Amino acid sequence: MLRTSALLVLLASLACACAPAPVAEDDAVASAEAQSVGFDPMDEQRLMDALRYLASDELLGRRTGTPGIDSAAVFLKRRFEAAGLVSAPGAEDFYQTIPFAFVRQPLSLAISVGDQSWGSNEAVLLRGGEVVMDAPVAFVGYGTEASDYAEAVGKVAVARAGTPGGGVSEALSAAADKRARAAEAGADGLVELYALPVPWARIAGFLSRERLAVQDGPDLLHAWVPDAEGALADSFADMPEAGAAIATSGLRMDAAVSSNVAGFIEGRDPALKDEVVVLVAHYDHVGAGMTNGRGATRADSIFNGARDNGMGTVALLAAAETLAQERPRRSVLALAVTAEEEGLLGSRYYVANPLIPLEETVFAFNTDGAGYSVTDRVSIVGLGRTSVDPLLEAAAAEAGLDLGSDPAPEQGLFDRSDNVNFARAGVPTLTFSPGLDSFQSPAIAQYYHNAADEVDASFDAAYFQRFVTAYVASALRIADADERPTWTPGDEYADEGEALYGGE
Repeated sequence: MLRTSALLVLLASLACACAPAPVAEDDAVASAEAQSVGFDPMDEQRLMDALRYLASDELLGRRTGTPGIDSAAVFLKRRFEAAGLVSAPGAEDFYQTIPFAFVRQPLSLAISVGDQSWGSNEAVLLRGGEVVMDAPVAFVGYGTEASDYAEAVGKVAVARAGTPGGGVSEALSAAADKRARAAEAGADGLVELYALPVPWARIAGFLSRERLAVQDGPDLLHAWVPDAEGALADSFADMPEAGAAIATSGLRMDAAVSSNVAGFIEGRDPALKDEVVVLVAHYDHVGAGMTNGRGATRADSIFNGARDNGMGTVALLAAAETLAQERPRRSVLALAVTAEEEGLLGSRYYVANPLIPLEETVFAFNTDGAGYSVTDRVSIVGLGRTSVDPLLEAAAAEAGLDLGSDPAPEQGLFDRSDNVNFARAGVPTLTFSPGLDSFQSPAIAQYYHNAADEVDASFDAAYFQRFVTAYVASALRIADADERPTWTPGDEYADEGEALYGGE
């Protein structure tokens, strides 16, 4: 699950610009393929074997852009293929390859806007190479609409960071769209003025570390700078002739590649098979190293990610295998996404480049979580926001579990996992999580982004099987339902849904 103050691992390696290469045959992979005929997808031992492999030390925490996550991708691809799924339309042998780069801050950076200046220790460069420029400024407000940039041709567009009423998560997600709009308008650069509640030192520390970025869209120079209480943004009406000066050198970028893994199941009902339910889980984690999470020691600095999101990844896998056997009425896309921990990048790339047209995607059923603190329920982040709640309740009951709502609304969890990228595009969605009564529970803190998150004696295999059973049963009910899922009227994303589906 995405951290608002993520600590990124320094373990990085170059990868070829292609789908993950097969790794040396692993006993877990060989065992999985040997069970591909006549198997029970819900067998507890089978589920635990898959989880042990994904959370093994050999995968080194599955950080995006490293060999460990490539091994996980091969494992998932082989399991999809063995279960009878086919490569999704537009994918290459089950892989949707994404061009990434590891980015480190430039050696020098100087920015001035109007009468305020920031140096390398105060500003953050999100995108752009070596630049020396002096240009007039066009203030574009929040810059969330293309029309905001009408006066930005040949100028540095200056915007408030984020979106009206939004927080840091929305600001980070909106940044790429703003850059694209500024570039399309012919701006020379984009500077966002940061005045959100999360302290600047915290967000700048996160963005200044080595981070992963998708290498798509324009390479327009794009920076964030602090604007205490929004004072500079508020003063732009009094600065019609303001200018900007920007100088940067030594931006460091290393190419990397990772893939979403996508398998397709065609629905059996001719009247409904063109409606597609996308099952989503991120299979990456935060990697290995002393500084990328909590609880690392010299004896163990691998963040295995059994709970986050090994549980969800195995649930997705079991659902894919089960639905391939059951063949529901609607078609199903099983989508294991990369780079969630790096800022929801894999799902954002998918939504911008969908393998199934979004207007044919009727629901995105995400599973993700920080772990479990109670074992009598599943927790639904987004309960009450779509029409599928009765289906989830019935499915949970099949597994002997209750249905719980988001126990930590103050955490903004709906906006911190891959479901939100689908929601912003209008696709009804929610996140199906292990049982949680409080985000502050010791049972969460002990494992969440902690080196202790392994498959050991403390892991509740019986609850894990019930959780997976509830997710699989929910997926089957959604894909078989007479009525397609909808947003609850008045939901934050209901208008986007109406626009996507043309008022259907």
